[in-house]
Amino acid sequence: MATYQSLEAYARKLVELSLEDGFISHEKVTAILKVLESTKVRHIKKILEIYFKKIKNELQKEEMKVVHAGPFSADNIEKLNHYFSNFYKRKLKSKSHENKSLLGGFQVMIGDDIWDASIKGKLQTINKQFEIQ
Repeated sequence: MATYQSLEAYARKLVELSLEDGFISHEKVTAILKVLESTKVRHIKKILEIYFKKIKNELQKEEMKVVHAGPFSADNIEKLNHYFSNFYKRKLKSKSHENKSLLGGFQVMIGDDIWDASIKGKLQTINKQFEIQ
């Protein structure tokens, strides 16, 4: 029986083959799935499970979500995109939406990373510091 590490390595290679210019390519993913479907691959269910999880993670890493408390210009979003693209050394797609509960400022989410520059976030940090003492 194949080890989890070997299945993981196989799925990781499939993810690498799925990239085009640093982004997941729908066409390449479709082609990979067609090849896998037409050939006999041992442990295909587990490989696909790992592959889909990795693809999902890659897709989340490609997107910068900006949540802002009030008006936020397209120029500011572009500046954030430029900064974080350089920081992560990859191109990012931008999405933004307003959330007044932040009270002021903004949050940037890329994959599992959250950069919080909101008033709500600052207040939560202060509150946690008082809870510890």
